[in-house]
Amino acid sequence: MANLLPLNKSEQIQARSEALFREHQQKIFKQTDRVFAVLFFLQWVAGIVAAILISPRAWAGTQSSVHVHVLAAVILGGAISFFPILLALLRPGKTSTRYVISVAQMLTSALLIHLSGGRIETHFHVFGSLAFLAMYRDWKVLIPATVVVALDHLIRGMFWPESVFGVLTIEPWRWLEHAGWVLFEDIVLYYSCLRSVNGMKEIADRTAELQWVNQQIEAAVIDRTHELRESEEKTRMIIETANDAFIGTDEKGMISEWNKEAESMFQYSRAEAMGKQFSDFISEESREVYQKGIEKFLHNGKKHASNKCIELTALRKNEKFPVEITVSPIRHNGSYRLNVFVRDIAERKKAEEELRSAQSQVIQAEKMNSIGRVASGVAHEVKNPLAILIQGIEFLMKKVDQTDPDVRMVLQSMQTAVAKADIVVRGMLDFASVASVKMEQYHLRHILETSLPLVKHQLDRQKITLVQEFRPDTPELMLDKNRIEQVFVNLLLNASHAMPNGGVITVKVYPKKLSVGDPFTGKRKQDLFHAGEEVVIADIEDTGHGIPPEVADKIFDPFFTTRRTSGGTGLGLSVVRNIIQMHRGIINLENKEQGGGARARILFRTSGL
Repeated sequence: MANLLPLNKSEQIQARSEALFREHQQKIFKQTDRVFAVLFFLQWVAGIVAAILISPRAWAGTQSSVHVHVLAAVILGGAISFFPILLALLRPGKTSTRYVISVAQMLTSALLIHLSGGRIETHFHVFGSLAFLAMYRDWKVLIPATVVVALDHLIRGMFWPESVFGVLTIEPWRWLEHAGWVLFEDIVLYYSCLRSVNGMKEIADRTAELQWVNQQIEAAVIDRTHELRESEEKTRMIIETANDAFIGTDEKGMISEWNKEAESMFQYSRAEAMGKQFSDFISEESREVYQKGIEKFLHNGKKHASNKCIELTALRKNEKFPVEITVSPIRHNGSYRLNVFVRDIAERKKAEEELRSAQSQVIQAEKMNSIGRVASGVAHEVKNPLAILIQGIEFLMKKVDQTDPDVRMVLQSMQTAVAKADIVVRGMLDFASVASVKMEQYHLRHILETSLPLVKHQLDRQKITLVQEFRPDTPELMLDKNRIEQVFVNLLLNASHAMPNGGVITVKVYPKKLSVGDPFTGKRKQDLFHAGEEVVIADIEDTGHGIPPEVADKIFDPFFTTRRTSGGTGLGLSVVRNIIQMHRGIINLENKEQGGGARARILFRTSGL
């Protein structure tokens, strides 16, 4: 404890001790003054009663009058008592009040001794009065009291001895005997007052030291409390301004803390979240994993799910979203408090998916370039021999005997096979040759209208209805007309192949201003389209069987086809995508949300390339 005390401890304690002693002493002075105020009144009444009982009347012959003792008790007793009572009530605790009371008390004793005719028993009132005066614990008040007693006995003993000693004649030294006994009691009371005052000082010293220590402890507690409040406030500010959601729960999962980021992330206010189970905000497929991890930790103390990042699916009011949570348990009062930090990783997941997509696109582009180079080389090497074969077969068909059915069948089979190989070679050359485009301003409607006659026979033969929806406010675009015709022809033929028994193809062309959340938009510089950008969209929809899920990721791969037996080469959509990419556009094939069938959607930018 001494180490906690400052260097000026003694001075502070001494000053406080003196203040406490004076305060205690003053309290005693005031209390004793009030006691004497009551005592003077009682003594006055007692003196009057005594005077009336002892000698109420004085007689002169047949005439009587009130005895002088009664008048003395009433008038003189009242005069003696009046001033000390007044001072005790108006000026309690003052030094002058004590000395007036001391003198008045001894005068009261003298009056009572006179009224009793100097009875020896009444002299004990003097000793009682001194004892009462000692209640002040101030031996100085005994001095005027002793002087008054001695002078009273001396003067009245000389001039009126029967009023003080009860006899007419006394020895000259009689008053000294009484004064001696008073001095004897004074000595006893003097030491009693000193011991009492010393005791008061010791109590004041101990109280002052205890108060000083308490003050130091209280100051330390206040400082520590202030530090704790500041620390709590800083922690609260950190939690409230954190980018992650902070959720505090008990070991049963009951929520007790819910910061602003949690409100934003889960779309529940603090008031709504308080008292709920945190597991209520985790999806069903992830809830069991979380609860088992927490239960395992609480059961055996092994931090299987604590202080580790775990990816779960969380629930907000309208949707599920991926999160990464970290649970930090804290032991407190025999139980655990769980601090759960939650981070929304939807953007990160999206970025990872975009990165994988970009990597896949880079790999695909490299693959396509490699395939293009190989296809170009192979096509050029095979093209000339195929041309010779075609000419040779045509020559043989003219020279051989046409009546021989076997020979004719063989030649026709050869001609069909070579023609099919020629189609593949031409497709490979077409795929490899999409390296540059010749741009001019065109309306997509105009290019579509010039493309439709090329597929009209096929659509009529399959009884397919064509519906055209063109917005008149669609702006012109910078396009390579021949390449875009090739795109539309290929997509229309693909749509017709999906409807062998007839159906409807709908072609839509319209402008649109992209917004946040639209497919194909992003925030990065390298993203092709951004929110707020104007585009022209071309949709080609059919009512066919749609795209099987197992082939959705392969439809743009070179040489992939679902129509291998009916003559498909698997190069058409690859060429289409290459052409769209040369126009800095995007093409996407997907199944329609309603009504069945597939949709090919192309986005063209309205600004220049």
